[in-house]
Amino acid sequence: MVPERSLQQKHPWANKFRRPSADELLAQYGSKQLAQLVAAARAELAGLAGVTETLSWNGVPWRWSFEYRPEHPSPLAGGQPLAYLVPDPQRPQIAVPLTVEMIDQLPVRRLKRFVREGIVHGRIVAQVYWPSWEFALRSQLDEIMDLVVRKHKLLSLGREPIAERA
Repeated sequence: MVPERSLQQKHPWANKFRRPSADELLAQYGSKQLAQLVAAARAELAGLAGVTETLSWNGVPWRWSFEYRPEHPSPLAGGQPLAYLVPDPQRPQIAVPLTVEMIDQLPVRRLKRFVREGIVHGRIVAQVYWPSWEFALRSQLDEIMDLVVRKHKLLSLGREPIAERA
């Protein structure tokens, strides 16, 4: 007899051997509100000027994730993408890799506490902070996007501190 577990089909997000479409990733959410929130995050990230979106396998725990890179990378970015959108069916996340130089130039004190704590508690690998935030509310997404927009401006407009989100 075949175990019940093997009969269950993997979520498209977790199946390493089959590249899912964006629609399949959004369809895996049980909540329409969460699916709309992930779609909004994707639209906002891809809508930033000069940013390209790619879907790539990033291993466990991020699996199939959207990666957002500027078309013209800045040396300040250290070769890292602008952000990752991890469409985990249970808890979607956004990760924003930040170099020490970026953190020094961003107005961290002006960021919301939710975002600041993510930066402070983010893992550090090879001098790059890897903060990530789970989001289930529009207000959380807005706070994370504030940081992404500031990082985008920092990378595209030069290395001046960014005071306010446009």
